[in-house]
Amino acid sequence: MKSQLRLIAWAAAGILVVVTGWVPARAQDESAEPPPRATGKTAIVDIAVVSREYQALQQKDAELKDLKARRIAYLESLTAFAFLSETNFNEVLEILGTSPASEEKSARLAELADLSEQNLRRLRELEVKDPRTAQETEQFNMLRELSRDRREQLQQLEADMAREYDEHVAMAQRELMQNVEAAVGEYAQQNGYTLVLDGSVVIYGGEDITRAIIAKLNPPAEEAGEATEPEQ
Repeated sequence: MKSQLRLIAWAAAGILVVVTGWVPARAQDESAEPPPRATGKTAIVDIAVVSREYQALQQKDAELKDLKARRIAYLESLTAFAFLSETNFNEVLEILGTSPASEEKSARLAELADLSEQNLRRLRELEVKDPRTAQETEQFNMLRELSRDRREQLQQLEADMAREYDEHVAMAQRELMQNVEAAVGEYAQQNGYTLVLDGSVVIYGGEDITRAIIAKLNPPAEEAGEATEPEQ
């Protein structure tokens, strides 16, 4: 699973904003005469710095890290039930899906964990026993197959969770980058910039407006405090 958000300059060549006559290119009428080329200024924005200091990004990053930690803990908790039948294992998933579990459900979980541990101990006993009776061989094969099936089920659960987590990360990146691009576009129009580039692709030239963009993205300290103040 990915562990950290970062802003990505989606546009080719690191171009964040192009202001042409102050009208976004996609909003212009294709049949209309092109506006005269603007002769304004070029600016640069250090996306790496914005990523570190954009408060909404840092908050979302913390939320995603917490989600990742909780899902890892959930998967680890399931290993205590890795030697159960499919029916019993699915019962475990159902119980863990209800929060909080009742005392009765919690007791049932303990019972199923104990059954899984018994099956594991029996499998280990049979692994080293030689020779085995026909009944013991049948039981050994059953327990080994059961263990393989649960391992595959756990791997599928992990893959599904990883895919869903990556989708959360991608969606957050898109939303936050759109916010950055909107802030850059607004600032560029207000201050006469016709081209804004990601600073990582610029060797020389351009006015650095990174601090101004960060100031637009982050709310004043008073507003941030009000937004995060817990309800009484």
